[in-house]
Amino acid sequence: MNFKKFSLIIFISLLLPLSADALKVNNIECNNDGSLEFKIEGEFDDKIYTKDIGVIVEDHEDNGSWDSISIQKSYSDSQRYATFAIPEASLNENKIYKVSLNYTEDGQDKKKEFNAECPGLLFSCNLLNIDITKCSTQDRKFTAEFSAKGLKQSKLSGGFNVDVSKVLDFFINTDEPFKSRKNISYKSGPLPTEVDFKHLGNDNYILSFDFGSDNYVKNIRVDYDPQSKYPATLANSCKEKDYPNINLSDYTTCFISQGETTTTLNENNVTEEEIVETTTTIITTTTTIEKIQNNPITENVVDEQLKYNGIILGFVIVVILLLISIIINLYFINKKLREKL
Repeated sequence: MNFKKFSLIIFISLLLPLSADALKVNNIECNNDGSLEFKIEGEFDDKIYTKDIGVIVEDHEDNGSWDSISIQKSYSDSQRYATFAIPEASLNENKIYKVSLNYTEDGQDKKKEFNAECPGLLFSCNLLNIDITKCSTQDRKFTAEFSAKGLKQSKLSGGFNVDVSKVLDFFINTDEPFKSRKNISYKSGPLPTEVDFKHLGNDNYILSFDFGSDNYVKNIRVDYDPQSKYPATLANSCKEKDYPNINLSDYTTCFISQGETTTTLNENNVTEEEIVETTTTIITTTTTIEKIQNNPITENVVDEQLKYNGIILGFVIVVILLLISIIINLYFINKKLREKL
């Protein structure tokens, strides 16, 4: 080996540490719920704080989270590694996403790029939500307006793309027994056999059915049916985790509509008008009592009345005692006269 080749090898070996990245990316996992996780590893002794690392996915800064404050070259895994997690329903397409990590090293801006191959969205709990807008019974016909989000979320074959009547479970309480789809008559149970679902657009629907006799729905609950078939059963997995921003069920009290009059019923069939009237009476009575308590003239009148009543009561007691004494004396006088005779 001549001197030139030796010098070149030495020069390249000196440049390699300078050109090495301060972090390395590994364990890239893109899931069919639209989430992504990857791990970075610290390669230098100096710390890199994760809050200063910008994560860019397809030219958009992502709102994921790190599980560690910093990384650096260390024998401790907790100091050397950090995992970044992008939440569900973020990367929903079946494609390769370009991810960039922007950070600063020795005062210079650096960029680390890698690809994440994602399978596409099969199902995500984050897209679900149930909300009952209103419900009422008029002329024996019951209607309920509600929204059910996320039922048509997947583009994949076998993905979560389901019909509202096959994934949701409805439970109603009625005034009189009705025959449900289980061919059993009761006041609380699933929907009747003949029901109609109408899609209003977006995620909004109307449920309606006719009782055929005088009856009305007091309240209704909507939930995901645990006995539904795949892929509808995917929704049941959402109950095993905590999803604070979605409603997996909803419950509401229904109305009775009679022409232009609408009445709300509570569990004891008391109307809102009766509740308002009773509340008004209580408030009026309470106000009157407060006025009496705060009125000094009224207090004096009450005191005088109490004194007067005490005098009358004392007089009555004295009269009663006198009468008892007279009756006793007459009894003994009468007894002595009989003994003499």
